[in-house]
Amino acid sequence: MKKYWYKNKMDLRSWNFNWSTKVNYRIEPSIYCEMLKPTEFWSIPSFVNEYTVVIGGWDHILRCYNLKKMNLDWELKLTSPIYSSPAIINEKSFILGGEDGILRRINIVGEIEWEFKAKDRIHSTPTVSHCKSVVFVTCYDHHVYALDTNTGECLWSKIYNEQIEEDIYSSPSLTESNDIIFGTGEKVICINNNGQELWTFSTNGDVDSTPALDYENKIGVIGSNGNLIYGFNTENGDILWEYETGGPVNTSAAISNGTVAIGSDDGYMYALNILNGSLVWKKYNDGKKMLYTPLTVLPDGNFVYVTLEECLYCVDHLNGQEIWKKKFPRGVHSAPGISSNGYMAIGSNWGAFYFLTFVDVNDYSHDLSLN
Repeated sequence: MKKYWYKNKMDLRSWNFNWSTKVNYRIEPSIYCEMLKPTEFWSIPSFVNEYTVVIGGWDHILRCYNLKKMNLDWELKLTSPIYSSPAIINEKSFILGGEDGILRRINIVGEIEWEFKAKDRIHSTPTVSHCKSVVFVTCYDHHVYALDTNTGECLWSKIYNEQIEEDIYSSPSLTESNDIIFGTGEKVICINNNGQELWTFSTNGDVDSTPALDYENKIGVIGSNGNLIYGFNTENGDILWEYETGGPVNTSAAISNGTVAIGSDDGYMYALNILNGSLVWKKYNDGKKMLYTPLTVLPDGNFVYVTLEECLYCVDHLNGQEIWKKKFPRGVHSAPGISSNGYMAIGSNWGAFYFLTFVDVNDYSHDLSLN
């Protein structure tokens, strides 16, 4: 994977890499395909390359679509529903967790290259350290695992909070030093790539949120069920600031040009100065909370997100003003996957999956359906 994401310093979660700014993202994208399937799509779609997208369904099926040819490349029937989102290794393979507790490396033609069996569901999204050839994943069996991306061999594991049901939910975020940071119980923890715990700090409630990391300022941001947003030093875990909202903060933040945005169950979107936690703006989402759906940063720096209203919002990262609001025939739930050339994919928990474009695609019919 190219290292453009070190320069971006926006949203450094493993499933969201942003490239081109040549596309006008301030214009509402158009739907050019609605795929109808009798299942729920909770997994965040991932683009393996510019035109190839993979998406997991609650019906146990992993699907791969080629947007250039407008066809289904392949389907892979797994042994459980898929909630986890694919973590891309390169343009030929990716890693995906399952509700059967199996982490799999899968190639671009739908072949399973290796499997690793944990003791419970893998609800979170894996995180890949490309320079170390290690994939990190958290699991409902209370473990954090580090596996060799080439072989699937378990390099080490650590266990936390066995008394907490369905822990760990937070996905690991990769630091610039190839350490990982995640939440478990009422703690935020940093572990290096050798499995050594570097630091930890306590929160005022359970942490289901995945940290968003700003490499340049060495600041991470994470929410807690205790209504607080925390800004912390990624090198030593010192809490730099706290911001209180009117409800639990289960969503995962996104960072753009010194502003971090995150949603709360109080129905507001909060944008804070990442250096000091001061309020830049807040936006009322008609009382609709976001649940666990993370924010995403478009290549132009603006935020997109989904609420329980089941629409896709785009807001200006500078002032929170709504740029566009995209409605869908069946609504959407997952965060969008974004390609390098102006395409978007997003899932619905009402039996639909959508492909969108920000560019003029004359060859595609807007009512085309890949059933």
